[in-house]
Amino acid sequence: MPSRLPKVFNCPAYRRLWTASTLSRWGDAFHTVALPLLVLHLTGSGLGVGTVVVAEIVPVLLLAPVAGAVVDRISPLKVVITADLVRAALVAVLPLVYGNIGAVYAIAFGLSAASVFFNPATGALLPRLIGEKELVTANSGIWTAAVLSQIALAPAAGLLIVAFGFAPAFLINAASFVLSTLVLGRLPLAARPSTTPRHDEAVHPVGRWRRWAHQAGGGIHLIAGDRLLRTLAAGQL
Repeated sequence: MPSRLPKVFNCPAYRRLWTASTLSRWGDAFHTVALPLLVLHLTGSGLGVGTVVVAEIVPVLLLAPVAGAVVDRISPLKVVITADLVRAALVAVLPLVYGNIGAVYAIAFGLSAASVFFNPATGALLPRLIGEKELVTANSGIWTAAVLSQIALAPAAGLLIVAFGFAPAFLINAASFVLSTLVLGRLPLAARPSTTPRHDEAVHPVGRWRRWAHQAGGGIHLIAGDRLLRTLAAGQL
């Protein structure tokens, strides 16, 4: 795999996606430390921190089946950019409302919901930028950068919060989303083969929503019917 890495990074489109993803992860490293510390500061209890974790988990359970269907129907690049802009706006608001614990929980919910769409959209972009033989290496490059960013920057986030408070950490995260959007905005993306909508979808909106519902449920049925996927899902849960 190491021998393939230079070949992957020779692709300008992949470098751009990798850069955007890494920038976003840098901001996440600060946010991941700052949010639970903020909640602990406001509530003074582990229960308060547990509640914000629940606020982040619920959107995953509710929206994950829908996210794949949305990415199948809408340009994954548009989904990624929209998710980044939504997250940038939400994080930028945090320093203005973090005296209100209810608002903090609501923003945590919204950030998680946007991330539910961001993650599969990023995965859908890679096959359109990199050849099939390089997909494993390309994914490895992105996730290695994410893990190293967390390891390197989490201690820095703690020191920043101690020295200057919570606001700078959240603003760094918001800025990372904006920078990610600017980088992705110039991503060269091959056109996806166009699909002709079914007659019942084109004429009847109800048919379109039924189709979406069917696609959203398809992932659940696939996991339920495959032993390995069931095991992985149980472990993730």
